[in-house]
Amino acid sequence: MKTNRLIVLFLVILMTPVLYGQNILYSTYSDLLSNEGDTIKFLIIEKRSKGSRLSVGGVDYRISDPERVLNKYLRTQCLAVKSSNQLYLNCRNLRYNKMKFGRGYAPAFLINQYVYFTALPIGSVAGSSTSKKIDIKLGGELGDALASAGMVDERVFYRLNLLTGKTSFVCKKTMCDLLEDYPEKLTEFLNESSLESSCLKPYLYFLQKGSLSTKEGE
Repeated sequence: MKTNRLIVLFLVILMTPVLYGQNILYSTYSDLLSNEGDTIKFLIIEKRSKGSRLSVGGVDYRISDPERVLNKYLRTQCLAVKSSNQLYLNCRNLRYNKMKFGRGYAPAFLINQYVYFTALPIGSVAGSSTSKKIDIKLGGELGDALASAGMVDERVFYRLNLLTGKTSFVCKKTMCDLLEDYPEKLTEFLNESSLESSCLKPYLYFLQKGSLSTKEGE
């Protein structure tokens, strides 16, 4: 039995995604805005299981140091990590209407001074869900951790303003304001039936691409 356990442990180690290369750690809002961080060669980025997401509040990823030297920093002080051009935002210290997102990292991307990231519908955003479609009730009662746990696989977008430190929900009005200068995309968005992250992601990627093109042309 002991031999079998050792074999299983060895296989788990082999399957753990240790990422080598340009991993950048950001400690502050200004670091992320200016894209100035500390580079580390090795990182472990793990997608959490459903049970693990429930235990930490639904956040999708755990990021750690294979040498364990930076683990406390990564858990409590690091703001964001960029690995292979994918940005991950640490949700540990973030709040929406005084409610916590949970511990861990969420996939994210930067558009101007905002970091857009996916997380559970919490607080007034948490509505009823009978399928993958989310019914967002902005005027509803505040949800609690147990209510949100029932939607552990549901995701919506929030955004963190790096200039003010405030976190807000990416609602329909926000998206309409963002797409105001792109009539075709705005019309396409208005035909969407949900604010689920999978519906909003293509539009936010479109806006990010435009933002990057503008910066490159400056």
